[in-house]
Amino acid sequence: MVLVAAPCGDSHDGKVKGRTIDGDDRTADMPGTMTAPHRFFLLALVLAASPARAQNEPFRVVNRTTLPAAELYAVPSGRGAWGGNLLNRGPLAPGAFFSLRPGEGAGCRFDLRLVLQDGRDITRREADICAGRVVEMALPPAATQPAPGGGGQDPADAPVPPR
Repeated sequence: MVLVAAPCGDSHDGKVKGRTIDGDDRTADMPGTMTAPHRFFLLALVLAASPARAQNEPFRVVNRTTLPAAELYAVPSGRGAWGGNLLNRGPLAPGAFFSLRPGEGAGCRFDLRLVLQDGRDITRREADICAGRVVEMALPPAATQPAPGGGGQDPADAPVPPR
């Protein structure tokens, strides 16, 4: 006989009423609280399993720029090569996201690279996908507007005025 726990109206005497598969009402002596060691063990078990479970959960990479992205790369941190472009179905529109599910044992830290259609790229190293399931890729504030007086010249190459 199997007992299935179910709410039992307004009574709250520490027992759970249930209904067996064959329809008989029964009352089972099931205390409503766990002992402290059991609670601690359960909490430790849940916390220990969370990082492992989070490593295989999908995460999102969001394009927080005003331009479409032509390429996206994501590899576990520390790898030397970026691998293949993940955007094989076309560009990632501004504000859109791309979902990734890490492979078994990939870990929590990823290096991400988003290449925009104008050629600029955004690189994010050591992104912790277990701590947050959304990684937003945006240009730095200075890179979002053209430099005054002409178009993207590197400040290191600018002429230095005489003193």
